[in-house]
Amino acid sequence: MPNNDIQIIIRDLWSLRLQMLKDITDGPTEDGGIQQLFSTQSETENSDTDAIEGRESKTRHLENAPRMIDTVALCYLAILLLRLPISLGNVYGWIMEEGFIYLRAINAIPRVMRQKLPLTLRRAFHVRTGAPDLGRLYKTTLNLAAAFQEAFGMEMPKLNYPLLLFRYISDLTLPLDVFPSVQRMSHLIKYDFGFPTSTQKYNHLADHPESQLILLLVISIKLLYPFDEVERHPTKATEPSTLTVNWNVWNKVHAHPIIRSQSQSRRSIQNFFEKTENDVFDMSHQETDEYLDWFQRTWLDAEPNERGTDIDFRKALCDMFPIKAIETPTANEPESEQLAVLREKLQRVKVIQSSLILHQPFEEREDLEEERLRPGSRYRHYRSSQDIPQNARLFFETVAKLVGLSIDMLVTMVFETELKLQSWVRQQRKKEKGMDDGHDSVSPEISD
Repeated sequence: MPNNDIQIIIRDLWSLRLQMLKDITDGPTEDGGIQQLFSTQSETENSDTDAIEGRESKTRHLENAPRMIDTVALCYLAILLLRLPISLGNVYGWIMEEGFIYLRAINAIPRVMRQKLPLTLRRAFHVRTGAPDLGRLYKTTLNLAAAFQEAFGMEMPKLNYPLLLFRYISDLTLPLDVFPSVQRMSHLIKYDFGFPTSTQKYNHLADHPESQLILLLVISIKLLYPFDEVERHPTKATEPSTLTVNWNVWNKVHAHPIIRSQSQSRRSIQNFFEKTENDVFDMSHQETDEYLDWFQRTWLDAEPNERGTDIDFRKALCDMFPIKAIETPTANEPESEQLAVLREKLQRVKVIQSSLILHQPFEEREDLEEERLRPGSRYRHYRSSQDIPQNARLFFETVAKLVGLSIDMLVTMVFETELKLQSWVRQQRKKEKGMDDGHDSVSPEISD
C-alpha cells in the first residue's frame, strides 16, 4: 500500500471530519442532517438528554465527538479513494489480529500528551470491548460518505468491484463463471456499487457497495452451484452450470485455514476476550504465553505513572517481577510467507477444480416423457441461519468472515436481495405476457 499517499488522504479526511464537528458545535444546521448522521446515542438516551435543559450544548458536542470507529472508517474511505482492492473485511481482520491500533489505543499516545487530554477525549481512545461491532462499522462508513457528500459535495468513487470480486472468487476458490453472473444480476437490480448520496436513505447495511457485491456473489453460487445435490441438466455444453462444485470436497479443503508460519499464526483478540477462568486449566503452554503476551501489550502501561504517594512502593513491586518488552504484531508478512500462502491457495484451486461435477446437457424435446430439471429450478431461500443446510454452513461462515459480517446479517440480506430479483422476474413475465396478448409493452434489453 502506498503509505505516503494514504497518510496524506487520511489526514485530509480527518480535517474535513473535524470541520464538520466544528460546524455542528457552533450552531445547528437547517435540516440537522449531518448531526443526525453522527449521533451515536439511542433514542432512549436522547430522550433522557433532552430532559436536561442546561446541558444541551455539551450533550450535542459529546454525541458527535469522533470515536475510534471513525478512524477505522476514514482509513477505509482513504483505501477506497486510492481504488485499492481491499475490503472492509480486511480492515476488520487487521483489527482482530492487532495489525491496526484500535483496542486500548490510548497506550499509543505518549503519557505527556495523555495527561493534557480531557477525560471525555481520553475515553474515546480507551476502547475496552474488543473489535468494533460489525454492523456499526458498515453504517459508520456509509454515514461518513453521505456526510462528506452533503457538507462538501464530495462524492466517494464507486467500488473497484472487478478487482475486489476477483479477490473474493480466488479466496473462496470458486469457478470464474461466477464473475459474469454477478455482473449480469447487478444490471438487473441496478446495483452500480457506489455509495448512496445524501438525498437517499442510508444507514442500511444492504446499501453498502461491498454488501451488495458479496450478496450477488452468494446468490450466483446458489443459482449455478446449489447445495441440495439435486441433478440439474443444462441445455448446452457452454452453459456455466455444466460443471458444478463438489461441496463435499470444498468443505474438506476449507475446513482448516491456510497454515502460516509460527511468527504469523496470531490469534484473534476476540478469542482472548472470550477466555474464562475455566479455560485457563485447558490452555497449553503456547496458548498461555500468547494470552499473557497479549495481556501485557494491551493492559499494561509501558510508561508507569510516576505520580502519587506510593510511587516508591510500586517501583519496588515492579522490580520484584520484571517483564520483557513485547513488540506489537504487524500486519506485514515477509515475502517468503506471502509466496507460501499463494502456493497453498493455488493448490486448493487445483483440488477443487479437479473435483467439479459434469452434468450432461440435454436439449428440450416435447417427445420426452420425463421432464428434466434445469439450472435455477427449485431454488431455495434461507430466511435465517438455522435454515442453511449442513453442507452450506461452512461456505456462509467463510463468506461472512471474508467481508466482516456475521452469518445472521449475511443470510438476512441475501434473502432481501433475492426478493428484489423475484420482483424483477415478475415484472418481466408480465411484460412478456403483455406482448403475447398483443399489447405494446416491450421487454427492456439487459446487457451483460
